[in-house]
Amino acid sequence: MKLKSFINIFCGTELARVSESKRKPLIKFLMTAVVGATVGVLPALATPVFHNISAANVTVQQNDISNNTASVTLIPTLSINDFRVLNGPTSGNSRADYFVQIGTNAANNVTNGILISSITDNGRDNGESTGVNYGTSAIDSNASGTLGSSGIWWVPVFGSQIVSPPTYPEFNFDFAAAYFRYSDGWLG
Repeated sequence: MKLKSFINIFCGTELARVSESKRKPLIKFLMTAVVGATVGVLPALATPVFHNISAANVTVQQNDISNNTASVTLIPTLSINDFRVLNGPTSGNSRADYFVQIGTNAANNVTNGILISSITDNGRDNGESTGVNYGTSAIDSNASGTLGSSGIWWVPVFGSQIVSPPTYPEFNFDFAAAYFRYSDGWLG
């Protein structure tokens, strides 16, 4: 369909009589206005989320190849329902061990819900002369005698090259995690 026919059908014959040099900028303006209005209105019409699941995508920045609290920085690229990552000298983080918190106090996170984690890198090379490693993640709570006694969840991650037999040393990977509260009916 030619542009002039399209204009006649959808915009009326008056716009079709506008000269070609004025018509294209006008159509461009109208299309931009329609797309802009649509993009601006759709988020306002989105339904709020009430599931109470806390979750995050976390980028792990490797600062060095050591294994101490200065070795990694956690950056939440997306966080839902007050899912937090801990950073700094008192965080407990180290190479491939990442502490997380739900809400303002992590003390009861372990007793109040279950954490599930997953690696988000499809292979990662941290520049350690080992090449690309592929990872797996877990969850832990620093239990010392009584499971969950620390109250704080952390995500340990492990990597391996494609070798036989495989080894799984600590290796930094980006990860995602979600926290499901027992009070919301989730069982762990």
